[in-house]
Amino acid sequence: MDISHDTSHQIIIMEYLGYLKSLKYSPKSIKSYQHALNRFLSFLTAQNIIRLADVTSKNLDAYRLELIEQKYAGESIGLYLRAVRKLFCHLEDTRRIFFNPAQTMVIPGTRTKIKPVPTESDMTTLLAQPDISEPTGIRDRAVMETFYSTGARLEELTGMNLPDTDLRQGRTKIIGKGSKERVVPLGRQAVLWTGKYIKEVRPLFLRKSADEHALWLGFQGRRINHLIVERFVNHYGKKAGIRHPVTPHALRRACATHMLRGGAHPVEIQMLLGHGSLQSLSRYLKVTITDLKKTHAKGRPGQ
Repeated sequence: MDISHDTSHQIIIMEYLGYLKSLKYSPKSIKSYQHALNRFLSFLTAQNIIRLADVTSKNLDAYRLELIEQKYAGESIGLYLRAVRKLFCHLEDTRRIFFNPAQTMVIPGTRTKIKPVPTESDMTTLLAQPDISEPTGIRDRAVMETFYSTGARLEELTGMNLPDTDLRQGRTKIIGKGSKERVVPLGRQAVLWTGKYIKEVRPLFLRKSADEHALWLGFQGRRINHLIVERFVNHYGKKAGIRHPVTPHALRRACATHMLRGGAHPVEIQMLLGHGSLQSLSRYLKVTITDLKKTHAKGRPGQ
């Protein structure tokens, strides 16, 4: 759905709530999001803003000030603004908008929490979950190995093409944000399982109506949908007994974090992930700084 045209706000919101439901959000949480986003839609209507693609950071600042002026409790303001920010982040991740106006949104009284990253032990257990006696299990294993090896974003991975993947050279081309291209290496396990998928599974999924260029296919022989990938990654995370939710983005963060812990240079990781600057990498560095502090406390250097 292209939100740059005259698409109803409400349709987009309902679609987003359906997406949250697919991620197993509780009915109570979904109802809270719906209430918060309906409040935001009322604001947009009053401002004569027809398209979500037209919302700017100034509009969001005005919305925040309106909530404060109407004397909403701090907790409620935080909920309303977080719901809006998550909506726009989702629209950006799915390439429904080109600019995310909520990227720098200030939410009073909230602190950014560093989400847990799967440990290397977690990743070993997670990657062993798919049933590789089944075609979908081989595909799912190959997809997760590729996530972990390349640090690709969800939309980047589902957008991969077969002609751009060179298993002999152990590399693949990724189309990132702003249609920027980068070539990234594939680790041994990613090469192994992707090769097995291409040889044994992909021909089974391929159909006459299929996108023959797409690397990752679903049952119908078409390019795999990002929702399908999110669902099976989350499913395997639960099956592996990992306490915090496992998402494609968590695998991207695991790739970066484990490489940093292994001694990789931040600039190398920046190039791998397709970040425009090292500032974007800071959230990964925070995790390793936490580990460094623990090690420092144990070793008591300088004393």
